Amino acid sequence: MGTRKRPSTLIERFGFSDADLKEPLHDQIMKWLDHNIEKVVFDIAMDQSWVSKGTNWDPETIEGLRSAALCYVSDTISKTRVKLKELEGQVAEAENEFKNGSHGLSQWRARRLEQSREEVSRYAAQLQSFESWDGLGDPPEYKPMQILQKKWEQPITSGKFIVGFLDMYVEASTMDISFIGNQNHSVADSSIELLEVPCWTLSHRQAFHLSFEVKTTIPNLGELLRQIRLYQQYTRPGMHYVVVSPDDADSALLKDQGILLYRCPFFSQEQRQKTLFD
Repeated sequence: MGTRKRPSTLIERFGFSDADLKEPLHDQIMKWLDHNIEKVVFDIAMDQSWVSKGTNWDPETIEGLRSAALCYVSDTISKTRVKLKELEGQVAEAENEFKNGSHGLSQWRARRLEQSREEVSRYAAQLQSFESWDGLGDPPEYKPMQILQKKWEQPITSGKFIVGFLDMYVEASTMDISFIGNQNHSVADSSIELLEVPCWTLSHRQAFHLSFEVKTTIPNLGELLRQIRLYQQYTRPGMHYVVVSPDDADSALLKDQGILLYRCPFFSQEQRQKTLFD
């Protein structure tokens, strides 16, 4: 008599077995999802209003940033000129005192004078770079979101136990466009930290997490929901579950249950034998 295979995950102990994993079509869909993950996540983000609809940065935002950068540059030039004039006066006064013999040129005073001269040089270089700034130029390519990580067969654990595996886990982030330039730094600070001339930059704004479950077909909606509900008990709050399948008959029902369905292409037998990316 053969020995019955012991369940390796908690979900198998509850009687759920993902037969899809053994199907060649499951691998085909996984490869398709991996190759198209940026578009898939972007489509979902648009549908869920995580990013604004459009193909370009908001013109008002861009013009507002241009105006802010111009004000920042103008303010920095003004403050740098004042600071530079102050430092040059201090250096000239110290050099005159040493020249007239008012003070002995001690090692400490000589070092302090050299440091002041270096400060003058740094501020002069900063002034030159800001005065030669010719604007922000064209903004970078529209990229309202970015994939931060993507993992196939991500294990879900509870203590020492494996609950199950997510077909694909994705962390992504919405993006903000701004410009490099430390607007909050005072040019009159005693500690010198060179300011950067403005240039465009993209920064992460809000991260979101997605769990993709690939199904070649959905013959039993209840079983799919039970699988996902179990996973939800052991994954982070706010995880978005997305079923990827060519079968979208129950899309509305899944959405009503807080689960998204993304329809992938149906691969014919001929397509399965070809590369997906020709």
